[in-house]
Amino acid sequence: MKPGVASLFQDRGIAVSQTLPRMQARRGGEEMEIDLLLVDGDAVVVVEVKSTLRVENVRELLEDLKTFFKFFPQYRGYRLLGAVAALAIEEAADRYAYRQGLFVLTMGREGLVTLRNDDKFRPRDFAAGPGDH
Repeated sequence: MKPGVASLFQDRGIAVSQTLPRMQARRGGEEMEIDLLLVDGDAVVVVEVKSTLRVENVRELLEDLKTFFKFFPQYRGYRLLGAVAALAIEEAADRYAYRQGLFVLTMGREGLVTLRNDDKFRPRDFAAGPGDH
């Protein structure tokens, strides 16, 4: 899922310097797994990758973003952004994700990754919300 992803975010002002696949952390008997973490100097983007994206997957990512800093405290002070990536989309999950302030990526057959958000899109900084414990 990585080819071209960094440049898509670069075009949105997020200079990705690290691409970290399959990040895992445990705290107090709980576990969080992240499919892909993109790191910029002042922002991290948590990417949830699915073969088929559903509204429930978007809701799960939104919940994970609320507790992200509990599991990955080394990124406190960074802007926290979210993204979903999928081959197929059901239930208008892409529109739901967009309205929640998430980036939406789709993967084509040739492995080409496309950012579906238009120029009016403003990503939500989840670090600014009540989820920062």
